[in-house]
Amino acid sequence: MKLTRLSLLPLAAALPAASILLASAAGPNLLQNGDFSSGVAGWSNMSGNPQAVNGAMQVTNTYQGTGNSYYSALQCVDGVQAGVNYTVTGDAFVAPGQPLHAGAGIYLHFQSGPNCTGSNLGGGHDAAAYTDAERGIWVPLDHSVTAPAGAVSVYIRPTAIKEPQPYNSSIPGTFVVLFDNLKFFATSANQAPIDNPSDAPPPFEEDTPDTPDVPEIPQIPQTPEIPKTPDVPQIPEIPQIPEIPQIPQTPDFPKTPDVPKTPDVPKTPTPQPTPVPTEQPAPPQPQEQEQPVVPAEAPLPPSTGNGIVLAGPGAFALLLATTGAALAGIASVTLAASIRRR
Repeated sequence: MKLTRLSLLPLAAALPAASILLASAAGPNLLQNGDFSSGVAGWSNMSGNPQAVNGAMQVTNTYQGTGNSYYSALQCVDGVQAGVNYTVTGDAFVAPGQPLHAGAGIYLHFQSGPNCTGSNLGGGHDAAAYTDAERGIWVPLDHSVTAPAGAVSVYIRPTAIKEPQPYNSSIPGTFVVLFDNLKFFATSANQAPIDNPSDAPPPFEEDTPDTPDVPEIPQIPQTPEIPKTPDVPQIPEIPQIPEIPQIPQTPDFPKTPDVPKTPDVPKTPTPQPTPVPTEQPAPPQPQEQEQPVVPAEAPLPPSTGNGIVLAGPGAFALLLATTGAALAGIASVTLAASIRRR
């Protein structure tokens, strides 16, 4: 576009002579609509939402997560040849005030099959506009590489890049890049193809850039093997001690028989009184006639000299007879009272 060319005139004056010679020796542009005179026709979306803005193509990176992200437009070029040197060029514009650690780049991805099928063989890239000194102006992008062995086609990817520092942080907000004057052409005849280009691009993303590229995890050094402990010689078995013969046990002496206990002497039963039948009253016992109680001898009156005084054996016999009569009378009374109680 005319506007684009005018803005690049001061930069073109500063380009080295080698770049001018290279441009003169370049082949035809293999890209379709690289000047975007037809809007964004011929370019597909790889999460960058390409849009035509003022005769250029706008690519937007809206990734909010952590890690790097690459939102792009995309065009496939068929018919590349392994061993041929190819160059991609273009101009990029980043407006001031946008996040740092973000820039504009063009990536190449050579493919092993036609129409950009098969395996990704790498290809390299060029990027700029990461600093304020490159913001607000059109900056040139230029990258040359020899097509690797097996290359049949190539992807051209104008990309809005976010690469936060440190890697596990994020760059919030929206980052916008304008691209114009994109070209891809052969710059030399066949050369010995290289299998592993030194300037390899990041892994190709199949239209799913929401997942940031994960850096390779450094290999953990293997722990050196610990030398084995030499085998300990086996200890010879200790000969078994012969068993000591058992000492015959002393026979038990016969136990002394227990002394028989003396049998208890049976207790003499206490005679119980013979019960008296109560059905019939006992026949009345004939009462003994009471013996007349002989009264004790009355004291004698004082001797008057006229009475008779008993003395000697006669007096003693009289005393015995009187005492016996009294005892007999008492026994008769007691026996009669006992008979009545029964």
